[in-house]
Amino acid sequence: MIGHRAIEACLVLIFTLSTFGQPAPDVAEVLQKVKTTYTGLSRYRLSATITEEQVAPSGKKSVSAASMKVTVQKPNQVNWEVSGSGATLITGMYVGEEVIVSDGNNVFWYLPKLRQYTKTPVGPLVTPMGTVSAFIEHIEDLLFDGFKHLGSDGAKLLREETISGSGSPIPCYVIEITTPFQTTFTWWIDKKSNVVVREVYEFRSPLGPPSLTRRTEFAVAQIGGSIDEQSFVFIPPAGARQVKAPKQ
Repeated sequence: MIGHRAIEACLVLIFTLSTFGQPAPDVAEVLQKVKTTYTGLSRYRLSATITEEQVAPSGKKSVSAASMKVTVQKPNQVNWEVSGSGATLITGMYVGEEVIVSDGNNVFWYLPKLRQYTKTPVGPLVTPMGTVSAFIEHIEDLLFDGFKHLGSDGAKLLREETISGSGSPIPCYVIEITTPFQTTFTWWIDKKSNVVVREVYEFRSPLGPPSLTRRTEFAVAQIGGSIDEQSFVFIPPAGARQVKAPKQ
């Protein structure tokens, strides 16, 4: 017969597994899967809201927000749209809101504040970064650089959490990475796809609370898969006028 203590031990084990689930994942392994997911991309579709809060030394807070949509099919098809009062967070203070679309043959560059756009055959100087491929590399540096290069040093699993996304729950690993440069990244990583669906970046001053916090919420985060060719068709907004592009 099985002794009472053996039975009690079995019950404790069953309770522990049912309560806490499987053992915690290896953080280095999870981050390696993220890196692999974002390396060597050929096509993707993203939609995100980016919110940034800055705290001045006086304690005054300022908040900016922008929306970003991007669809890419390499080598030279892209649809990039940035809108919102905080668009300069992404495009720079001299640009703000913008739409850049390349269908593979022509590049359309629309500036909403001027209500005008240009149409230029694909070439060496057709985007803010030059070629279409250089602009795509810029987008990936902006959005994916940390996902591809931050390692497990200073990383820890905070918890497992299910968040809502695209109308359905997404079970996530929540991992925090602290760098030697007074910055902290927190990622919500989709357990199934290894895609980061939420990111919080903090810059911490040595003697106080975070002086800058940037939160990126991905409403759409499709890495790979098929892309509709209609995504790369530019339709001028009502009232927009075409102007000549600067000479290359």
